[in-house]
Amino acid sequence: MLAYTQTAFMRTLSFLTLLFVSVLAPFLVVVRVEAQESPSVLPAEAITLTLFPIRGELAVQLAVPESTAAKAVVVLQKVGAAETLVAGEASVDASRTASCTLDISGFPADAYEARVTLLDEQGAPIFLGNQGFEIPERPAWLGSREGLCEGLPPGWAPIQAEGNAVRPWGREYRFDGLPGPVAVTAAGSAVLTGPIRFVAQAGGVPLTWTPAETRVEKVNDGIIKATTRAESEVCSLSATITVEFDGMIRSDWQLIPKGSVTLDYLGIEIPFASQHARYLYSFPGSWGNAYNAGAAPGEPKDMEFRPFIWLGDEERGFCWFSESDRNFSVAEPNQVTQIVPGPEETLLRVNMITTPTVLDAPLDYTFGFQATPVRDNPEDVWDFRICHHGNYGIEDKPYNLNSNVVYPAKGSINPVEGTVEAWVRVAFDPDIEIQDVETRGELNRKLFTLSAKGSTDEFGFYWNIDDRGMRAYLKQGDRYPAMVSTQATWKQGEWHHVAVTWGAGTMEVWNDGRKVGETPWNGVLTPAPDVAEMLFQCLPGHFDIDEIRVSDIARTSFDVAKAPEADDHTLLLDHFEGLNPLLVHTRPETGPAGTVFGAVAASGPHGVCLASSASDKPVTLLDRLEELGVRTICFHEHWTDIQNYATTTHGAELTKLVRACHAHNIRLIPYFGYELSNIAPEWRYYSEECLVAPRAGGYHRQPEQNAYIVCYRSAWQDYMADGIARTMDEYDLDGVYLDGMANPWKCRNTKHGCGYVKPDGTIGDTYPIFATREMMKRIWTLVKSRKPDGMINVHQSTTMTIPTVAFATSYWDGEQLGGIPRGQWSLDLLPLDAFRCEFMGHPWGVPAELLCYEQPYSYAEAMSFSLLHDVLVRGQLGGNLEMESKLWHAMDAFGRKQATWLPYWKNQEVVTTDSNDTKVSLYSRGAEGLVAVVSNLGKEPREVTARLNLEALKLSGTLSAYDILNEEESDFPADGVIVRLLNPLEFRILWIRPSGMQ
Repeated sequence: MLAYTQTAFMRTLSFLTLLFVSVLAPFLVVVRVEAQESPSVLPAEAITLTLFPIRGELAVQLAVPESTAAKAVVVLQKVGAAETLVAGEASVDASRTASCTLDISGFPADAYEARVTLLDEQGAPIFLGNQGFEIPERPAWLGSREGLCEGLPPGWAPIQAEGNAVRPWGREYRFDGLPGPVAVTAAGSAVLTGPIRFVAQAGGVPLTWTPAETRVEKVNDGIIKATTRAESEVCSLSATITVEFDGMIRSDWQLIPKGSVTLDYLGIEIPFASQHARYLYSFPGSWGNAYNAGAAPGEPKDMEFRPFIWLGDEERGFCWFSESDRNFSVAEPNQVTQIVPGPEETLLRVNMITTPTVLDAPLDYTFGFQATPVRDNPEDVWDFRICHHGNYGIEDKPYNLNSNVVYPAKGSINPVEGTVEAWVRVAFDPDIEIQDVETRGELNRKLFTLSAKGSTDEFGFYWNIDDRGMRAYLKQGDRYPAMVSTQATWKQGEWHHVAVTWGAGTMEVWNDGRKVGETPWNGVLTPAPDVAEMLFQCLPGHFDIDEIRVSDIARTSFDVAKAPEADDHTLLLDHFEGLNPLLVHTRPETGPAGTVFGAVAASGPHGVCLASSASDKPVTLLDRLEELGVRTICFHEHWTDIQNYATTTHGAELTKLVRACHAHNIRLIPYFGYELSNIAPEWRYYSEECLVAPRAGGYHRQPEQNAYIVCYRSAWQDYMADGIARTMDEYDLDGVYLDGMANPWKCRNTKHGCGYVKPDGTIGDTYPIFATREMMKRIWTLVKSRKPDGMINVHQSTTMTIPTVAFATSYWDGEQLGGIPRGQWSLDLLPLDAFRCEFMGHPWGVPAELLCYEQPYSYAEAMSFSLLHDVLVRGQLGGNLEMESKLWHAMDAFGRKQATWLPYWKNQEVVTTDSNDTKVSLYSRGAEGLVAVVSNLGKEPREVTARLNLEALKLSGTLSAYDILNEEESDFPADGVIVRLLNPLEFRILWIRPSGMQ
């Protein structure tokens, strides 16, 4: 029994061993290997998630570590949930990256997680990783319909149609089978010599187009639709054309082959009448020059693709535009655009295909056309009166914190012996208690200083807090070789006569006709009068000033019972008579005129005095702007802490400011622009979809932030329209100042529809003219529907894309030259033909202003050529705005709106000049008079001469000439000759009128 059992056991053991080796062992090996190859953790920085919430996409990009990983699998789940919502996979490419895009459209706002698995070629997991993200709530502004208008926006004339003719205001287009107009009339003249030609050649044979269909239908007062078709033997031309109220034509057209066709050439030719093609403008321009605007070339000119081209004269023009060169194939990239001038016809040619192309399917294009001017403007910048002094608190801030009058010292003061005297009103409390010894100097009250730039020497006369009286001093370097201290028992509001004398071995101070202090002194005042200026200050809470007299002797007596009089020793005597709110220069009885800064006329002891305020109530900055005649204030970007944002944290301050502006009959328009700030709450979620690509801009400001250029083909258009509307409603704003928003910025961001795929697979540039136009049209509509007189003031330097700029109530141009230092000749940088082309406004139908940063030309120098074109230079307080104010008021009094403008290039029948450098433009009201702008545009000072044909201008009898800026009236000669000594880029504005007329 035992033997049997052992034998049976051995047999069973052998069987089990065989079973283990042959069947079970392999499985054990597999288990051992799996245990050794557990997946590694994929670092978080290797996973990049880019959310596109508007498109409903999540882009996943993985930086794959060196390994055997060949494929990535990505699944999305809600945080804390196990359900897979969507999954995707991607192969690992040669650069060790893997990318996929997942559809998240319809996902509710919540927290989600992307789980990533990297697999080897056998499908075994190598790495595991995850990263969370949030889908935001749909913002209220997304999909906003603010400003959308499917018909006629407020303030535009209805478009008309009759047969095949379409008539926006001031223009007519005719259509006949082709994708573009066959005739164009603008400002009463035919701009083209014939139809726009769609030129094609196939198989070596030019194609001849036979019109087959033209249907024109008025949709509403703002839109007319047309469909056209033309036939050739091998192709058809088919177009859907939209013409809008402002004359913008959009032509969506196709070249349709009849079978397979080898296309040798395709292009369009626009035949301009040469008499109306005097100027050429193209977009884009560049910073630092005006190369893209000027006289049309006299010889054939080749250019690269230009998305916008305009040719015209001083009154009208016509443009072609295309957002991109998609479906262009031109062998020579610098020959896409060609200008071919001729005596009667100037040809604009756009070459689209110059290399043989097999055409098996339709080629589609979208072109635009528009004739100018786009509208009549009963009001323009002369009426808008815009300045950039917007700031919180200007309704309370004293205007004249630095009010004074300055005289040239040369010839006005004797450094060896002399007297400075004045009547002063004590506008402070002389008995004020000193609260802080260390800062008591702030209680000193300034009156007079002789000083020079670059010099530390100074001669001064002021009320001193320690002395409680007037102190005179001479400072030379670190030394004070002369100082006279006095005491006085003055009371606030009193007028007193004060004087300081020097010479004959002494320096003396006089008060109300009595000598009250002296010190021995022999020497000469410094700085030297040749390089110095005399500053009399009438600061708030310091002094009001009257009756300034400077003498070349040390006077020893003063008759304080009457105003001082001039005698043989008087170098300067200024009574301040004739001061008015617009006066920049005083009219002294003796000596040179003083330049007034901030001070105003008030009542003094002997008539008019100079004061920081005309009453006991301080003059605020807003008061001063109203006094000058400002009607519109731009509040630049700092109205909100976030660059180009539509809301502000300063709501209470803005409300207060708007109400104050309205109380002063002034509009307030805040800044909106072309950027998205990285501190905006929307940046995190929407920047990738809304910025231009490649990323551009990077403007830096405080609070700490950088802002980048947005594209208005993106949903940011909704944000801006919605935000502007809400802000206007909340704060009762009067419109907008738009910085760069009319510029169709170059963009390749396919996430919002820009860019196109080139044959080589790269992305081509798009200039989103139509989307930018829609943005501008929405802003016009939402502003004008709220406030019919609302402003849409556009800063667009270099950009005259009229499909977008048409929606500006005025434009401000010139910043492209503001970074050029002084030195180069101004009219080389900005030639007159460039000014007439881009900067004048008249041929475009949008009023213009010039922007000037005091370089490369000064404000006054800029006026010398801008005013010749009926264009103002926007001014700032400190002299420039005061000058502009004089022009506003004088031209209103003259009746500019009732006058006929006769600019220098078309007034030869009524004006002759002595030189091509003497330019004269006229505003004529016939027998009631005229205003002449006379400028020396030469590089040397000279006596300019211009002769007016008084008979042709309907002027007769005794005439006078009123110099508007200098406020001087003189007889005007009967022979009509104007003679003025003018420096380079100096000008005069003369109101010539019958004598006795005011």
